Amino acid sequence: MGAFPSAIRSRPSQASFTSSPVSSATAKIHGLHLAVSRLGIYSAFSFAHGISTTRTKFRLVGEDEGATLHFGDPMYAALFGNKFAQQRLHHVGTFGLITCVGVYFAINDHTCFIAHINACTIRDNGHTRTIRNDAEGATIKLMTLVLLHQHARANKWSPRNLRTHVRIRRSLLLLCPEPEFEDRPWPGGRLREMKQTGFYVAEAIRDFLNVPAQPLLTSGGFVVEHPGGVPVLVPEKGNGTTDLPMVLAEAGFEVSWETDTEDWVINVRFPGPAVMI
Repeated sequence: MGAFPSAIRSRPSQASFTSSPVSSATAKIHGLHLAVSRLGIYSAFSFAHGISTTRTKFRLVGEDEGATLHFGDPMYAALFGNKFAQQRLHHVGTFGLITCVGVYFAINDHTCFIAHINACTIRDNGHTRTIRNDAEGATIKLMTLVLLHQHARANKWSPRNLRTHVRIRRSLLLLCPEPEFEDRPWPGGRLREMKQTGFYVAEAIRDFLNVPAQPLLTSGGFVVEHPGGVPVLVPEKGNGTTDLPMVLAEAGFEVSWETDTEDWVINVRFPGPAVMI
């Protein structure tokens, strides 16, 4: 969970006007002074709050999205222009996780898979992420497996390749802050071990990759340098905003929205009412 509205992708419009060369030059000088002034204020604020003023762009994959991403040599990107500009950024990440699943792993030095997978159940009275029984969980898991197999085939990689499998096991990040509900009071008794859709999405990913079961990271997001970088984890889960988490801002990261992605939403309709919590 954690919305990433389309508004975050848009850029502020730039006003255009016609003026004389003198007024234009004056405007540029004023603009330069303003920019320098703002930079000074930002630098002072950043220094006081321990925020790095050296920004590192990372390729942000938002909620409901995933991709096999490719990375190019920075010099190659500079020679051939903007088409390869995004590929020269070797940091990738996502944030805003609550019940969604975040996953990253390296396929080789120049390729990775990353996704922010959102799975929902559609009930008679609305959407929920609560799973009521093993049969529903098995359906979520099966649909996730189908999507993973289709995506891997379409992008010409396989976790069964020995060299790829070794890279995957070494680099795998698998996160879900709320894979199930905690034991809590509920009318007619107590809720115990009510699993969320993310629990079964993570199970499907482990099975697909043939990696041993391990506790899910409960972080709300991450940024990692590909390949082989140490991830920076977001300690808090998502809160419904699109603001860059403070831990990433303090580490000097800046968003570069990844547009070369596919939809990674899993919606399954089940009969009966939703269990709302």
